[in-house]
Amino acid sequence: MSERLDPEEYMAWKEERGSDEGRYATASLVNVARSDGRVEPGWKVAAKSPEGNVTIVKEGTGEIKIVTAEELDRFNKFPGDTVSVQRTDGTIENDWTFKNVDENGKIILEKKIPGKILTKRVTQEDFIALNYDIETDENRHHQ
Repeated sequence: MSERLDPEEYMAWKEERGSDEGRYATASLVNVARSDGRVEPGWKVAAKSPEGNVTIVKEGTGEIKIVTAEELDRFNKFPGDTVSVQRTDGTIENDWTFKNVDENGKIILEKKIPGKILTKRVTQEDFIALNYDIETDENRHHQ
């Protein structure tokens, strides 16, 4: 389900929604699968229903989708999740940890090795391409 609200309707709707806790807390950024199969970043959680549905809003457009938490789980990682990274030399490593998203929207990843912690920042698009496979609904590198 997807619809658009004008800015006034959106602000009224936003004020009415309740707060929530947990994995998909209000205002957290999420990726969503579009009807054409693309995974699209830049959506924010607006509310969760008691039934488990999550209302998300596309930043800047006011477009609204209502999805289940299970649908969101397919295309979202959270701090502490193990993810894949492409190193500068092109090799893929499957033992990095998702840390957070920085103020510019880049994904912050870490890998602990003896004596130090490696940090890498990647674009959301590169992260999505490497860590999600829409066709198989499985993480490509963690089978």
